[in-house]
Amino acid sequence: MATYKEIQGTAVQSLASSTGTETGQIWYDTANNLFKLGVLQTEAWATGANFPGSNMTFAGFGTQTAYVKAAGNSGSPAPNPVGNDVYEFDGTSWTTGNTVPYSSRDPDGAGSQTQGIVFGGQITGGEPTRSNTSTTYDGTNWTGAPSMNTRRRSVTGSGEQTTAITAGGAGSAGGSPEAPMANTESYNGSSWVNETALPSPKSGGGQLGPETGLLRFGGGPGTQTATLEYAVNAWTSGGSLNTARESSIGGAGTIALGLVFGGGPGAGVATESYDGTCFTSGTNMSVGGSMRGSKIGTTSDAISVGGPGPSKSTQLYTPGGFVTKTLTTS
Repeated sequence: MATYKEIQGTAVQSLASSTGTETGQIWYDTANNLFKLGVLQTEAWATGANFPGSNMTFAGFGTQTAYVKAAGNSGSPAPNPVGNDVYEFDGTSWTTGNTVPYSSRDPDGAGSQTQGIVFGGQITGGEPTRSNTSTTYDGTNWTGAPSMNTRRRSVTGSGEQTTAITAGGAGSAGGSPEAPMANTESYNGSSWVNETALPSPKSGGGQLGPETGLLRFGGGPGTQTATLEYAVNAWTSGGSLNTARESSIGGAGTIALGLVFGGGPGAGVATESYDGTCFTSGTNMSVGGSMRGSKIGTTSDAISVGGPGPSKSTQLYTPGGFVTKTLTTS
């Protein structure tokens, strides 16, 4: 491969490669019939369109260009009402989708816009009822799925639809503070299966990755910097967050290359990347978030939706470092 200065006025090199290794490289990718350019990209958060409605504590899943925000509550007045409305984001704007079959607050979800799942939550206003309901989404319609083994709210979820996993949550019948849980279970496409319980109970927080490589971070009681990794039916300690967080934390990517952002109380705009061993502080978000993140794909798919307030913000992440761009006539 060569830089532009080296090839100016000469033929562009042809290679059966879609990725480069050096800033300034230009080549013709014969495998995909495209011109490619290697560039150095700056890490950044961009502001997207605010979502319609005012609900928070919702379930979220998908990517920057195909995201689903489902159910949740309005944030006020108390007792917070539950909801079942659905909004979809295409990378530019939000549109209304078909409603979830059950109303809830504090559920969560996993998967993609066309193969998603929502589970758990609180199904009445006030304190009483935790849910073990789950329902799948095909991009248009919702279909009832098997119930979880344990009722829970303040749920965290991640993975694809058929590798979804949830760890912890709040499962008490009422009271304040609510009792956190250690129960962990995964969905295999046909049933929910009990997994190894968390070393200690946690509610809220956030997570990313499937059951084969899960990272769980933050969570109550209280703000925490501790993280946990899950694989082969065992929990182990992960690297410590630089910023302590408790709830409403966004996540994206994988356990080997992950992103954690937002959350409360106090974490606000803080963003950190994870390399499988330690966290590195990155570029802050422009406004405090996130109520939910993307949880699947790579860090390039990271999206922060909502936040304390309740916030209607949408923020889109661009990772820093070397990337390959496709050259077009535009």
